Amino acid sequence: MPTPKRTPVLECSAADKTRARDGMLKRIQRKIEDERGKIIAQYSKDQVKAAVELGPVDYDATILEGCLAGTARVKYEWRIFVNGKPVNPLRKDKSFRCMNLGGWNCF
Repeated sequence: MPTPKRTPVLECSAADKTRARDGMLKRIQRKIEDERGKIIAQYSKDQVKAAVELGPVDYDATILEGCLAGTARVKYEWRIFVNGKPVNPLRKDKSFRCMNLGGWNCF
């Protein structure tokens, strides 16, 4: 019986993992910041436009499979102000799966 061939795993040094993690987290940060417009629309009423700012972001990320994939759990909050007064913050807790195909794609 023939022995099955194993697919070689790409080498991924500690420095490679750091670079991959940084790139993946930058992509996730852009996805989070893309929420700003929706939140402003959700909390704005008539002529009163809400102001929002992104609060602290906490990342728990892992790089996998030869630096070609990764996962991240991200906790963050949007601070919302209407008429200059703070509204309860909008807290989020999301998980992302990411693939590096010449650039990070996270979903």
